[in-house]
Amino acid sequence: MYELVASRFSKRGLVLAAALVCAIARPPVAAAQTTPPPIARLTMEEAVRLAVDRNQDLRAQRLTIDMAKADETTAALRPNINFSFDASGLPVFSPSQLTGSTFKDVVGYDAGLGFTFERGGKRDKRILVARDTTDVTAKNVFDAERNVRFQTEQAFIAVLLAKSSLQLAQDNLASFKNVVDVNRQRVTSGDLSQGDFLMVTLQQLQFETDVSWAPSLGLRFLSFSNLDSPLADPHVGQFKGPILHGMAARAPYFHNGMAATLSDVVDFYDARFAAGFTPEEKADLVSFLESL
Repeated sequence: MYELVASRFSKRGLVLAAALVCAIARPPVAAAQTTPPPIARLTMEEAVRLAVDRNQDLRAQRLTIDMAKADETTAALRPNINFSFDASGLPVFSPSQLTGSTFKDVVGYDAGLGFTFERGGKRDKRILVARDTTDVTAKNVFDAERNVRFQTEQAFIAVLLAKSSLQLAQDNLASFKNVVDVNRQRVTSGDLSQGDFLMVTLQQLQFETDVSWAPSLGLRFLSFSNLDSPLADPHVGQFKGPILHGMAARAPYFHNGMAATLSDVVDFYDARFAAGFTPEEKADLVSFLESL
């Protein structure tokens, strides 16, 4: 149960709270896109299998194992026997002299046969190095697959946590809406001031922000896995609410930049909640926000 706000706040404190909520709560912009296909339910084992099978980096690394095995075959090759033959003094440009006596008495012939003997176990050592290289390559690929499995399991758990957080945020919002309705009736009956009721509505805005951000807490972890899943929205996780420190240097404000200055922020909430601030009060609020 939420405790009803009974204390009274000044208008200056009201707008200050509104400005701070504005700086913190920045809902992401909904990108225009077509309706995604239905999302199939996956177990953790299926998600890991898809991540390992579809990860392009792993596919490229697996090819290095085949390359290393090919190097093993090359390392095991023995030197070839070399045979050479040469004929010198052949009258190529004088066809009339190409007679039997010329080939017998004039032309000289030279033939050779060669073979390289590898000493000191050179071939065996070359094969051993190639096999060790293949083993190291295979272990590197296995380690990369292990990391992908771990990251996928971590992302899977994060998605489940985000789903639970979303459900909790929705339940909190539904419960707090009842609180807002009760306080609205109190305002109508004169039991609660308009300023106190606006503070309650500001709290509702925070719950609505929690609902809008809860899914992204888990879905943003899917970007690393290269899964061809409609859950892997490239816009997820691209917006992050900044801290209040130094906010005067981070204009414009709101997710779409509609407020160019802090004065515009104060004017927006002043008009939205009909606070009726004087110019002096607005200036005080802007000075306070600029000092953070």
